[in-house]
Amino acid sequence: MSPRCRSGSTIEHVVFTFGITGVSRTLSHQLVRHRAGVAFDQQSQRYVTYKQAATMLPHSIAEADEDLRARYEDQVESSMALYGELVGSGIPGEDARFVFPNGTRTNLVMTTNLRALIHMSGLRLCTMAQWEIRRLFQLIRHEIFTVSPFLGSFLAPKCVPLGYCDEMGNRDGHCPIRPHKDRVLEAWADKAKAARAAGRELPVQP
Repeated sequence: MSPRCRSGSTIEHVVFTFGITGVSRTLSHQLVRHRAGVAFDQQSQRYVTYKQAATMLPHSIAEADEDLRARYEDQVESSMALYGELVGSGIPGEDARFVFPNGTRTNLVMTTNLRALIHMSGLRLCTMAQWEIRRLFQLIRHEIFTVSPFLGSFLAPKCVPLGYCDEMGNRDGHCPIRPHKDRVLEAWADKAKAARAAGRELPVQP
C-alpha cells in the first residue's frame, strides 16, 4: 500500500449522491457547514413561493406539557399564516421568508466523496449529535450498506476508530459506546505507575 493510499486520498474517488427530503432548516444549517469534499444544492426559499410550507415537530415538544405544545404549534401556525399574508399583499417571497421558523422543512441534494462521508459520519453518528442529523446519517449509513457492506462499515461514530470518546459533553461517561479519554488516560497512568513500582516501563507506541 502506497503512502498516498494510506493517507486516504484514493477513497476520495468514491462518490455518492443523496436526495434528502423533508428535513428541517435546523438540520440543513448544520449539514452545509461541511465543505471539503461535499457539494450541496438546496431548495430555495427565495425563488420558491410556498402555498403551505411544512414544518417539523420535535419529539421533545410533542411529548411536552399539552399547553406548552399548543403554544409552540400556535407560534408556528401564526408564522406560516403571516408568510401567506405578506406574499398576498405583494411582499417579495425573499423578504416574507424571514418569518419562517427553523422547523420549516426543506429538500436538498448532497454529493460527497467517501473520505468526507466518513468524516461527517464520525461527527454526526455520535450520540452527542443533534437527534435529527444523527438520524439522517443512520439512514445514509443504511443506504451505503445496501451498496457495499464493506464501505458501510467505515461509517461509524468517531469514537469507534479512536477507541475512546473525546467529547466534553460525555465526561460523565453516560454514552456506553467507548470510554471517555479522561478515563483512558487515568487507567494508563495507573498501569504505568504500577509498572514503575514493579521496576519496568510500559511500552509506548511509536
